[in-house]
Amino acid sequence: MDRAASASRLDVTLKPGMSAIEDARFAQAVRFVDGRMTALASAARYDLEKGSLELTGSEPGALAPRVVNEQIAVDATRIDVVLAGPVLTAVGAVKSVLRPTAKGGQADPSGGRRLPSMFKQDEPVNVTAGALDYDGAVSRATYKGGAQLWQGERSIKAASIVLDAQSGDLAASGSVVTATVLDEVNKDNKKTRVRSTATAREFTYEDATRRATYGGDAHMSASDQDLTAGRIELYLKPSGEELERAEAYESVTLRDRNRRITGARLTHTTADDRYAVTGQPVTIINECGGETIGRTLTYLKATDTVVVDGSQQGRTQTKGRGQCP
Repeated sequence: MDRAASASRLDVTLKPGMSAIEDARFAQAVRFVDGRMTALASAARYDLEKGSLELTGSEPGALAPRVVNEQIAVDATRIDVVLAGPVLTAVGAVKSVLRPTAKGGQADPSGGRRLPSMFKQDEPVNVTAGALDYDGAVSRATYKGGAQLWQGERSIKAASIVLDAQSGDLAASGSVVTATVLDEVNKDNKKTRVRSTATAREFTYEDATRRATYGGDAHMSASDQDLTAGRIELYLKPSGEELERAEAYESVTLRDRNRRITGARLTHTTADDRYAVTGQPVTIINECGGETIGRTLTYLKATDTVVVDGSQQGRTQTKGRGQCP
């Protein structure tokens, strides 16, 4: 067992008959090492039988308990650790850093832990929250209480965030707000950096399908467009840096500077910058108040072209007045 501890003071409680140590209490400049895990604190209690460690207190040079291993670094007001795993519970002003899972941008080829592909694998991810439950055996971290996760220009805020580093999946719930920057490449191979913010009741990212889902009153704003729907799905390319397509379902509304489009379902493909909307019916209202209703609508943003196929349901009705061609 590769386990060692040091401190300025040590108090030991023995079992009856002084047959063995029951627990050990350390104070001042505590340093506890268990294999690849290192714990620092002002005060610590080590229960030998349970294999657990309680870290509390603060002092110059150790303002909060800290635990570090090859997967994660955690600072908090109090940290309880079960050394097997390790299994860690942290409460009070939790700050953590999820360490990079790869070098040179390449994911771990052994199939071990990984960050969601929407993040860079060779850069750390920062998370703050009121509390953290972490199970090192399965590389699963659950943050609760005003959780905020970020890496570079990408961030997620929610009441709780769960990150599974074995599957690369992520889930957030409770007043979710995200900020992302993705590349969109059109048919002319022109790349555009698109910044967007989104809100929803829930957010999930499934690494196997590279699908990000906003559920419950989903709302996304990007540059000159605004999209609301019951559910919005973003599908990323393998790099995790580029958007391949977006899907929106249930009471879909797309707004830009010149029009408002409503329908039941929307599909946006970035390769041709095409928006296809279906519904019973699809409605488009232009900047002059002109309204067109049909079964399907295709909007080509690059050429600002709109095609409505209404079959027998199609009609056009102009409303309002304005200086429009």
